[in-house]
Amino acid sequence: MSADLKSPLRIAFVTGALSLLAACATPVPPPPPPPPPPPPPPIPARPMPPMGASTLMVVPQVAADGVRQTINAYITDAQTTWNVRSALNVAALNCLSPEHANILPNYKLFLENFDGKLDDAQDKVEAEFREKYGDRRTGRAELDNYMTKVYNYFTLPPAKEAFCDAALEMSNESVMVAPADLGSFSARALTRFEGVFEDFFRAFERYETNVATWDRLYGTPAGLYPATRPATQVAENDTVETGNGVRMLDAPIAQPGEGTSGAVNLGSRGGPQDAGTQTAEAPAVEAAPGTADPAIAEEPVIVLPEAVATTSLEKEQGPLASNP
Repeated sequence: MSADLKSPLRIAFVTGALSLLAACATPVPPPPPPPPPPPPPPIPARPMPPMGASTLMVVPQVAADGVRQTINAYITDAQTTWNVRSALNVAALNCLSPEHANILPNYKLFLENFDGKLDDAQDKVEAEFREKYGDRRTGRAELDNYMTKVYNYFTLPPAKEAFCDAALEMSNESVMVAPADLGSFSARALTRFEGVFEDFFRAFERYETNVATWDRLYGTPAGLYPATRPATQVAENDTVETGNGVRMLDAPIAQPGEGTSGAVNLGSRGGPQDAGTQTAEAPAVEAAPGTADPAIAEEPVIVLPEAVATTSLEKEQGPLASNP
């Protein structure tokens, strides 16, 4: 065979062999599918009110002068003394745990040591209300209304534990106070008691801010009204994103026990405070007939309603909203 014939034949043979080898080769695999999108971050539980408080509770606002408008704001020296006596009376009747056992004997000694001074304070308060309202009958009615609010204020269920601790502290101190120093002790004690409630009010305002932020991020659960902004406004840096994408609520308001107690501004002590000042909305307190203790028989027996413990988030606030 000539060289001219061999060359095309060789080329065709080589080409066919290469095609056959190419057909037997393993095909290149297709590219992998894209990964699925990450699951949405879990929705944190909707914030709950502090210390078992009602979700519908309204706390006293802070006025432009920085004074929270409680029943103890702007009161006179005589009212201060009389309201401290009322606070200790509430504590003696309702702080019944073993660690608070000294409150009752301390309160009895308080009534004995300051009998004359307390009578003077009561007379002065009654005179102040008569002067403010123009006659004895109206003044007496307004004073009774005011004192009912004072007792209800000191029996606020969410603050009971901290209030009893403060009452134990101040009642222990009261047994060392001379009668001439009752006024200064009363001012100090009322500030201590108000600090307890200020701690709670700030914690509740933190809750209000956090729950409003939760509703803004995740929607209001079925059956609930949208949360409102708290009366005391805070900065908008109310969320923090964690490493797994969950937005944690972080309203910048002090938690209870962060040192606000003892630094409460009650305002200047002018005329007698009446019942028009704001108070936290708590269950009404009823007086029970009689008491087994003759030392406090003349006082109304205050029956403190217990805070309702919620068993589940859905029972208290309905089902969580779906992921927006």
